[in-house]
Amino acid sequence: MINLAMFVIGLVSSQKVNLFGEVFIGEVFCLLVLIFNAKAIRMPPNGRVLLGLLFVWFFAQFVSDIINQTEVVKALKGMLAPVFVAMILLGLTTAFYQRFQYLPIYLLGVFVGMWLSRLIGSEYYLSNPWKWGLGYSIALCFFTWIHFYCKAGRNVYLIIGAVAYVVVCLVNSSRSMAIIMLLASMMALLSARIKLLPFYRNLVVSSNGGLKLLFLIFLGIFVVDRAMVGLFSFGPFLELLPLADAAKYSAQAASEWGAILGGRTELLVSLEAFWDSPLWGHGSWAEDPYYVYSRLDKVDAAGGMLTDLKTAENNIQSFLIPTHSYLMGAVVWGGIFAGLFWLKVISLSISGFLNEKVMASPLLLYIAIGMIWNILFSPFGADARWLSSVLLWFYLLMANNVSLRKV
Repeated sequence: MINLAMFVIGLVSSQKVNLFGEVFIGEVFCLLVLIFNAKAIRMPPNGRVLLGLLFVWFFAQFVSDIINQTEVVKALKGMLAPVFVAMILLGLTTAFYQRFQYLPIYLLGVFVGMWLSRLIGSEYYLSNPWKWGLGYSIALCFFTWIHFYCKAGRNVYLIIGAVAYVVVCLVNSSRSMAIIMLLASMMALLSARIKLLPFYRNLVVSSNGGLKLLFLIFLGIFVVDRAMVGLFSFGPFLELLPLADAAKYSAQAASEWGAILGGRTELLVSLEAFWDSPLWGHGSWAEDPYYVYSRLDKVDAAGGMLTDLKTAENNIQSFLIPTHSYLMGAVVWGGIFAGLFWLKVISLSISGFLNEKVMASPLLLYIAIGMIWNILFSPFGADARWLSSVLLWFYLLMANNVSLRKV
């Protein structure tokens, strides 16, 4: 009965309510936990550093909104983002202190609940259920089962599940989801051999092993991009895809930015916006038609999607500066100091590849790889705020043996 109750709590936690904006019930739950446990608040490993950087993010956004004379409602939404992240990290740690036997079933409830939330409230879900909710939830549930419940035949189930998942992703135009699943599964399967490699052991003991690994990751992204360009330029492979996907992928592969950036032109625009105001940013929910039209130009160059002025105007839903990245969204709105928190999370994710506990767990690898990808290439909306904070919290606990301290 307790396990069922914890599953339901997780399920309900992932449902949204509209207060002063979209708020998850889980966030309200965390706030209540902190209020009623004000003298016994617990924090996860690296909690002091992360909370400090969240405060820096909050203060940087506060200063930016004053300088940019941002409307009060918009400013509050921007400044509350780091507050909510801190509230989730502290609230969940406090709520589950000495109750970690219920963590797996709660997580399964959260992941199923996220799918249910998308099913009920996402306009994108109907167009591609797998890409906009179902696929991500299935991956997290599958890896949670592997991590906590699968006792025998783990590698066999992992191989079969990963292959099936990747095939479904390719059919449903979900390239990044397929790549993250494939990388996490392969690294977990080969982790025992990877740990024996002299080069890997040198990275683990090296004082700058993290920096070396960061260079290798960027090199790997470049190699993957080149491989995707080759694959999406290969006629027989494109013939296996739906016509719309084949046209889009081949156009992106032929663009001057490659397959990854060709499909994420917002990043190019957000880099330009950041360099225009690197210290103070443009303010919360910053709007500027220049950057919106700049992105349309890049979309046109990347895929030939915009053929006339009317088509271009139909692609404009708002004049919000395009970012499509946790990191770039923070620095475009609040300046360089607002992005320090996400840089730290990237650092923690990368250091996980030198951690035996992380390397042995497909779930932790999936979270680490997905976190790096999302921080660089995904928008930080309400859904991301809740689920990414939950995953970061879980990652911190599992990578550090659930070592909790009192605030």
